[in-house]
Amino acid sequence: MVVTMVTIQTGLAINSDVEAERTPPNSFRHILATLLQQTAAGEPVVGILPAPSPGLAVTPSLTAMEYHVSAGYAVTTRPGKGAYIVGTPDDVVVPTDPAHSTLPRIDRIYIVQPDPELAEAGLPRIDVVKGIPASNPTVPDLPAGALEIRRKTIAAGATNTSMGAAFTHPAPTTGLNIGAITAAMITDPLNINAGKIRGKKIDSIGTGVAPAGPAVGDIWVDWS
Repeated sequence: MVVTMVTIQTGLAINSDVEAERTPPNSFRHILATLLQQTAAGEPVVGILPAPSPGLAVTPSLTAMEYHVSAGYAVTTRPGKGAYIVGTPDDVVVPTDPAHSTLPRIDRIYIVQPDPELAEAGLPRIDVVKGIPASNPTVPDLPAGALEIRRKTIAAGATNTSMGAAFTHPAPTTGLNIGAITAAMITDPLNINAGKIRGKKIDSIGTGVAPAGPAVGDIWVDWS
């Protein structure tokens, strides 16, 4: 009998004089994605990571055409490329163009990690893509791989980003790939702490705060 070996991508984190034996970036990202919420094996759920809270929160300026974005990190992806994690440990100020005098436009604030292997140019950044002013403005396209973190309609004649409509289209959140107790009753004293991960004790309205010491008979559910 002939046994055929099936090779797979190199795991973390392997270095070698033989290039084919090294961990390639694509393999690294897929393995990284397994630590996160996934849509399929190695394919992450894109979104803002919830800590620090609120991460990558966008607020307007009362005096200038700029956006204030809080420190935070996000998960982005490309089809079949695993998880790109990108962000900033510092709050940042992102300028945008002056408003048109008579027509509104749509701004999309985004975060992106370009991938040179995909012929994407530029540095990782938080930036704004500005729509074309019009009486009925259309939504501008994002760069490849970008995650929109907020959207703002800039009013005609605005002198700062607090004027006009409120922000819309907040980015989704994502998180770690961890188990949860879903509508499960704790009946075994040896598993009394089983529901403490991402869980909350059910009460009459389906909310509540997990007590420090779960008891036998408690029912837990994942409310994340």
